[in-house]
Amino acid sequence: MIGANTEVVRSVILEKCNIHFGYLADSVLDQNVKIAAGLVTANKRLDRENIAITTKEKTIDSRTDRLGILAGEGAETGIKVGTMPGVILGPNSKIFPGVIVFNSVEENEVKK
Repeated sequence: MIGANTEVVRSVILEKCNIHFGYLADSVLDQNVKIAAGLVTANKRLDRENIAITTKEKTIDSRTDRLGILAGEGAETGIKVGTMPGVILGPNSKIFPGVIVFNSVEENEVKK
């Protein structure tokens, strides 16, 4: 379900995802991802350089200057969440309302 006043650009959304109003760009959402109202994904760096994806183990050059979020199965966000480019929301992670996510979130992690 993609709600009214939602802009989705160059993104892949798998089954059973819910997105209320917001901006989702250059992103991939696995199954059962729930995005509350007001999500804004940053998909470009201010300096327009390539976006690095950082995990617990390593940092990977995405080889692109446009990348939003990579959300694992069952990830959820509260209202008015913002994400920086290349952030991973691990499976079953939860982001509390109003949080700006600068770094990737691990599986089952709760970000307040």
